[in-house]
Amino acid sequence: MTQQDLVLISPEVREVLTDPVADRLQVEGQGEFNCVSCKLPGSTDQGDAVSVVVFQHPDQMVIKLAHQLCVESVVIPTDKLYSQLPSVLEPEADDVTTVAGVTEIPGQGKVATLVFDRERGFSAFSEAGDSIDPWFSALLKSGWSLAPAAISWPRPVPRWKLALDRKQGIGEIFAADKSSFLDQLPPLPPGWTELAARNKEILIVAGSGLGLAANEGMGSAVRRSLDEAAQQGNLLAGRIAVSLVAMPPALRRAKQQTVRSGLASELRTALEQRARPGQANAGGLNATTELAPLPARPKLHLTAYGDFPILLVDLAAPPEAQEVTDTLIERMLDEGMKPFTGWDQGPVALPPEGWGYVLWPSQVVIMAGKGSDDMPRKLLFEPFRPISSWYESVKKSPNSSLGLMVGNMNLPAPEQDQQRFQQAIEERMAAGDVLACALMGMCTE
Repeated sequence: MTQQDLVLISPEVREVLTDPVADRLQVEGQGEFNCVSCKLPGSTDQGDAVSVVVFQHPDQMVIKLAHQLCVESVVIPTDKLYSQLPSVLEPEADDVTTVAGVTEIPGQGKVATLVFDRERGFSAFSEAGDSIDPWFSALLKSGWSLAPAAISWPRPVPRWKLALDRKQGIGEIFAADKSSFLDQLPPLPPGWTELAARNKEILIVAGSGLGLAANEGMGSAVRRSLDEAAQQGNLLAGRIAVSLVAMPPALRRAKQQTVRSGLASELRTALEQRARPGQANAGGLNATTELAPLPARPKLHLTAYGDFPILLVDLAAPPEAQEVTDTLIERMLDEGMKPFTGWDQGPVALPPEGWGYVLWPSQVVIMAGKGSDDMPRKLLFEPFRPISSWYESVKKSPNSSLGLMVGNMNLPAPEQDQQRFQQAIEERMAAGDVLACALMGMCTE
């Protein structure tokens, strides 16, 4: 595949742009870009395939690039100017109402069923009138099927399963990549778990805007809504295997009427963790080679010095992990990270070549340049307790600069004693136990 083949321009987009413009875009679209859908950077040099997306308004035409994994090359008519679109091609992490019921399938008998109703979604329409829904697209690619009717027997969804604790009446659905698709079951009607256990599979159905309410079960109103969605081509279905397990008490979750199932964020998660060439297909950022193993899960503290936002990475390793800690610190020193002994030392040093960050409101990845195999590495990819004011301060920081400080500091909790927390940081700095640099990177929603 040539570089030019990585830039996809569909026939409808080419017709709108004209051949000369489309041909030029196939050249100009090569190299680095920011995806209009997932907001993450990409690069054809790294093997990312690009889609050219056109937003067409009567008074404006805007051309954007996207990962082909995010959205296909398409013309999207809109009655709003591009700058007025609240969320361009980005599915929101919506609440999904989940209803459990028992369905009578001709030739199969009674089947335990779960229905997922996403309250809101994003749908665009091509000039041909085809609906483009990123959520539906992701589920179809995962093996779900369009349901011809609410009462149907679809094909199995490969490698998906329900881990069911029959005794407790709780369970969790896992997708093919073993990620959690539904972390807890809704209230179950009598006999549901027995049917699931006996049949060793359940029926799953999904749609948008079905108007379902928690606890209503599979009544006639639900069936009418599902039938209408199926007739409009807006209903997906599948069958997944059931694995009987005994969940330990620590993993048992309280039942809720409405749960966040992760359905709407399924596509976004896959894109944020998409695999690069040469990496395992499952994981992406999770599978990216680490600079060195972390001795333990670090504690991330969001703080600041004046107006300068700082991410403190406290390795917080126990004594028995000291060798692992020393290896990580030595590797960072070899890369060019410098000890920071105090604010009177002067400005924080620039990072080693190729280091940077991508920051979400509640998670961060610190990239640590490239290894000897010319593949990207990471220092860490971790969630943190969100603080919106700190996140906004990073966005407003000059050049989106962020102070990174790393050390085995074993700091006290700042919420318990802020003064002691700051004092402990300064003591670790003075002892030469803190490495620091001023990272450049990007913030994404």
